[in-house]
Amino acid sequence: MRTNFTQCAADYAKANASIIALYGWTGDVVQIPKNETTQISTWGCHQFCGTGNDWYPWSQVSNTITTWVLPVVGIILQAPFVSNAFWETVFSLSRWLGSPMASLAYIFWNIKVSGKCALLVDLAVPYDRKITSPGTNFGSIRDSFYLLMTMNQFTMRPHVRQRKEAEGLLRVTLFSKDLRLLRPGVSPEGRITRASFDLPPGQFGVWNPGPGSDTYTPRPGIDMEPEGQLNKLRQDLAQKMRDGRKRGVVPVFISTLWFLFALALSIQSAFGYMGVNAQAHDLALGCLLSWLPVLILSSIVDRNPVAADATRKELNELVDRVRQALMDDTVRELYLRSIIDPNQHQDMQKRVERISKACPMLDDFFAHFAGQARKRWHYGAAHPILSDIEGAYIAEQGRDWLADEYEARNKLVLGKPKGLDWLDPRELWQVLSGVLIVAGSCLGAFVLSYYTPTVGLGCRSGGYTVFGAMAFILLSLEIVSWWVFDASKPRLERLGKDMRSMTLAHPSLLAREKSITIWYARVHVDAGRYVSSTARSLRQGLRSVLAALVSQNYANGVDEGLKAKWAHWQDMSAQSKLDYCFFKPVEMVNAVWLVYVAMAQTSGAYRNCDCMSSLWGGHGGYIDWNNYDTASSSYVLIYWTTGAVLASTTMTVGMLYLMLEWCLQSHISTASMDDAAEGLQWTRRFRWITSPYRICVHALIEGTYSARFWAYKTLRSTFGLGNNTTPRPGRRSVRWTREVVESKMIVGRPVPSTHPDEETPSEVEQPLVTGKDLHGHAVVVRIESRSSARSVSISPGASRAPSTEGRLSLQVTGQRIPYERQASQGSGV
Repeated sequence: MRTNFTQCAADYAKANASIIALYGWTGDVVQIPKNETTQISTWGCHQFCGTGNDWYPWSQVSNTITTWVLPVVGIILQAPFVSNAFWETVFSLSRWLGSPMASLAYIFWNIKVSGKCALLVDLAVPYDRKITSPGTNFGSIRDSFYLLMTMNQFTMRPHVRQRKEAEGLLRVTLFSKDLRLLRPGVSPEGRITRASFDLPPGQFGVWNPGPGSDTYTPRPGIDMEPEGQLNKLRQDLAQKMRDGRKRGVVPVFISTLWFLFALALSIQSAFGYMGVNAQAHDLALGCLLSWLPVLILSSIVDRNPVAADATRKELNELVDRVRQALMDDTVRELYLRSIIDPNQHQDMQKRVERISKACPMLDDFFAHFAGQARKRWHYGAAHPILSDIEGAYIAEQGRDWLADEYEARNKLVLGKPKGLDWLDPRELWQVLSGVLIVAGSCLGAFVLSYYTPTVGLGCRSGGYTVFGAMAFILLSLEIVSWWVFDASKPRLERLGKDMRSMTLAHPSLLAREKSITIWYARVHVDAGRYVSSTARSLRQGLRSVLAALVSQNYANGVDEGLKAKWAHWQDMSAQSKLDYCFFKPVEMVNAVWLVYVAMAQTSGAYRNCDCMSSLWGGHGGYIDWNNYDTASSSYVLIYWTTGAVLASTTMTVGMLYLMLEWCLQSHISTASMDDAAEGLQWTRRFRWITSPYRICVHALIEGTYSARFWAYKTLRSTFGLGNNTTPRPGRRSVRWTREVVESKMIVGRPVPSTHPDEETPSEVEQPLVTGKDLHGHAVVVRIESRSSARSVSISPGASRAPSTEGRLSLQVTGQRIPYERQASQGSGV
């Protein structure tokens, strides 16, 4: 039966003393004066008023629908759904709504990675250089980093992701200019062949060279693409992906204003009609959902291509062309000859050999589209590459790091690959950002509903708490499972070394460690046998029942189907099983719970005795008829203001951050080079204006890093776990700067009269130093002064690098630099 609290309050006001004594509340009250004549207990409410709901009238329901429900639905429809993929859409929507903290963490991490790519492209050339030609070195490196951004949105197959050589293959694919490609249809020849080994799935063997591996026969030049073809393929593919990239960021920003306008109206109504509980609860609903515009905007900034599957195939084709080339002896030999510096030549030879031996296993590189947090535990391929090239070269070079393009590309290709499967603690900042945005929204809604009479934890505030707690638990378990199954492998290796050193110092721990390992192995095997035996018994029982009820043929067909599904289940990784059995169902439940909370508030399902008396906590249990509909407490203004400010602030900060990142990154994904150059100039001006703020942030980060290293070193030396490490030399993270502050030696290749990157008056020819080597050949070294021009003396000692096709190596002022012998026979340029 429907309850009418207005009539119930009027009837209770006329009640006699016996009814008040029977149904009245005699316990403590919060933030209101005690009055037994107007305060009724929850049990008394059930007896006196009924057990049904006092539904909102249609006028108020329609107002809530137009104010909140329709704007929220409009924002959700702006999400980057995939066409003709029903279940993928269902799972994506349940993930975004059911686990918003994890979704925001993944998306923020992708945005951070793409922002780093855009920053490195900005720093590649001087501050005042405006380059509008796509054929320049700057245009080429811009395409490389854009492809790396795109690759970061795709998952890699397990057999690819778990090999360090995969990172080296991607480096060559993205940054090399000297690698020759085989023509389409030409198979690689040489000593790198496909291996044949018998190992269980998921394990790796050693690639064995085929017969005749010591022989080398040069391949005819007609089988190879012309020089620079790899760079041209990257440029064409990057331009095609820019043209096919989904647009619509600006319309989504504009549509979000509807939600902001609704929030502003709700705040005005709540504070205009101060104390009206219905207005406060509607405002709390808006605060609860204030993270949703941030999530949708972030998914739009982390934009996906129009045809994700076609993009994946094109990226795989590009990587496969490079993979095939590295498997060919002639291509590898020509590529290694292009390395000038002897030290780099030796390192590159070892690296290329390792990559080429692993190439037969690195086919079909990318597997699925994972942008916008669609795939759980997706780390991406970009960050490991960016972190290494940033720390190994770009951070020390700073602005105009591409000045010596030949040296820069060698450093970008070489590096020190750590593999594509490791966790960087800096990602925790993005995790914390996602937690704060969702927690701030939920906390704002919680404050509004909790302190709206009856004060206490009730259906509304309790519902918000359940949703926020479930989102946080899902994020925490996802991080733990990521750590256990995926990202902890390098750390576990170091932990194993520490444990071994510890057991050597304390032999009693060795037996304990062995016993734990044996116990875990036994439990794992026994559990697997029990589950398999149980599944087999259930399948056989079902087959017998179906044979008796239907037919033997039908029972056999069902049995074969179940057997195939069970085999597929056993082949799945532990992460996939955990995903299907736990994360996806729980995310769906939490998403449904969020929808229920919104619909209950809209319809008035919370207007019953239990919800209005705030029974979930220890402070409620009663209803005050003077405050059940309109709060008269003097604290209402304080708490309502706190909740509204908390939720709106987190939403505003999140949206401003996304708008800023979108503006700062747009130059790398803009299809027109002229528009990109113009946008880059605006980006540089903004970064220059806000540089004092970043200086403070960098100082704080460096101080934190130094303190962290000191604490880590102290703990290791105190507990004797391994050897003490030394601080990593050089700068770890690149900083944006306007000035080119250091001088740099430029590879002395013959300088053409018109350099492709020289398009503005600021592009003046740098001073040249000429001389001769020990063989009497004329040589030239170009010096680019990063602050002011300076002369460089060339020592008489010079030696040839091995097999450099005319390139030599000089000892210049104590530093070995590579350069090319001048093409002409003159003594100068």
